[in-house]
Amino acid sequence: MRRHRWIGRSLAAIGVLHSAVGVTATRGTLGAMVADGFWDTVGADPVRQSAFWFLVAGVALLLVGALADALEREGHPLPTSFTGGLLLLAVTGIVVMPTSGFWLVLVVALGAVVRARRHVPRDAPLDRRPEVG
Repeated sequence: MRRHRWIGRSLAAIGVLHSAVGVTATRGTLGAMVADGFWDTVGADPVRQSAFWFLVAGVALLLVGALADALEREGHPLPTSFTGGLLLLAVTGIVVMPTSGFWLVLVVALGAVVRARRHVPRDAPLDRRPEVG
């Protein structure tokens, strides 16, 4: 049974979207950091810290999505710790910041949990594999 590789790709897409929103929303701050030489320009400035971490989160999500996609491509299930952690991250984010992109992560996390519950290893006996039809 061929599965669509949507979980990792969706996380990567959310990471790209997050980064694009971050660059757009903080372009003035990022421009000032570049104008200041970029090196050691964050310091204790909460606006610059926020801009930096917003972008770092987007890139991290892109990388995590690429890793999840590689596992999907090879037919490996995503680890339970990953799917549970992703679900916890999404729910915590929604509780703390309901008007955010964490809702997108929740959809992906729920999909990952459902897929993990349905996963049948490649080397499982044929009588344990779901019927296609």
